[in-house]
Amino acid sequence: MVSMGNGRSAVFRRRNVIALAAAVVIALVATFYVVSNRPEPTAESVVDDFIAALGEGDVAAAAELTTYPNAAETTIGQMFEGLDPERASFDLTQFVKLNENTGFFTMAANWNFGKGKDWGYQVQGGVRDLSMGWRIQWDPSVMAPDLGIGSDL
Repeated sequence: MVSMGNGRSAVFRRRNVIALAAAVVIALVATFYVVSNRPEPTAESVVDDFIAALGEGDVAAAAELTTYPNAAETTIGQMFEGLDPERASFDLTQFVKLNENTGFFTMAANWNFGKGKDWGYQVQGGVRDLSMGWRIQWDPSVMAPDLGIGSDL
């Protein structure tokens, strides 16, 4: 004689498996939707993110947005180590998209080292669309005037 309890248990298990499978499918569809609808970074958004990372003192995040992250991280790190990034502000002053693969920007940097001890300057840089997406064309002079390739901090 077969007990009705076993039949109910099998139906219950089957319903749980179906519910679990449906939940997995819904989660995968939702993830795909979110990822596929995320806007691709633009030239200007990468420049904005770079300047925001500098303003937050996030050396690694700023460096990662460049064409040469290792060199950028070293230079930005040394600069922030010597000059407290909490005393600085960085602002985008101009952005020009030159064509579909390149852009140009200027950035204002302002440092305060105490009452009446301010240092402000403008630098310029380029942004390029590479196979990995838009990146800041790394050159140390994007951090400070006359801080070119081969310069020491």
